[in-house]
Amino acid sequence: MRRRGKPLSNGVRKRGKKTLTTRYLWTLERDGRAARSGFDTLDDLTGILADENLPGVMPADWIVTTLQMDLDEEGAAVHDSPLGWALRIKGERP
Repeated sequence: MRRRGKPLSNGVRKRGKKTLTTRYLWTLERDGRAARSGFDTLDDLTGILADENLPGVMPADWIVTTLQMDLDEEGAAVHDSPLGWALRIKGERP
């Protein structure tokens, strides 16, 4: 049986002497704009969303944290904003 390291809040998992980082495949769709996507860590994704200045009441770090909590069995989550944007993520663990 293989033991997994304890996940840290930023998606980093420590296993022995190795540090593994979870990256998320994400897509941001906005009304009137081309979709934007990437494969980034939670910290990077939070920064990208902050730069996008999405309309709404939640700061970027709250959006990412909420999505992380809402991951389904396949590691995917979606946030659809009534203000004209949607963010989809899927976690990819090393």
